[in-house]
Amino acid sequence: MNKKNDNGIYAIKFFVRGKPWIVVIDDIMVTAKYNNNVDYLIFASPQGNDDAFWAPLLEKAWAKVKGTYTASEAGFTATGLRAITGSPVFEHEFDGKNIDDISKYYGYMK
Repeated sequence: MNKKNDNGIYAIKFFVRGKPWIVVIDDIMVTAKYNNNVDYLIFASPQGNDDAFWAPLLEKAWAKVKGTYTASEAGFTATGLRAITGSPVFEHEFDGKNIDDISKYYGYMK
């Protein structure tokens, strides 16, 4: 997302159990007042040098899928990647003892 939606309404596609879900959210975020009585986002913050707003929007949409922000906490990276892309995700365990184990997968760590 390169610019803020003037209407404040976003539709985000996730893949849940292999099926596409369109989740519609608004741009009103949960905030709390901290030092100097300034509002801060409680959960994800805008990202990057340009304060892109995609992280809080994705988090809010995922919380809507799961039911609450609390239910959407933690989890596994693979689950999030699968939900965003709809593609299969594979994980490789690496114990750090043998650098050759990982270099055979990626070919650049020798």
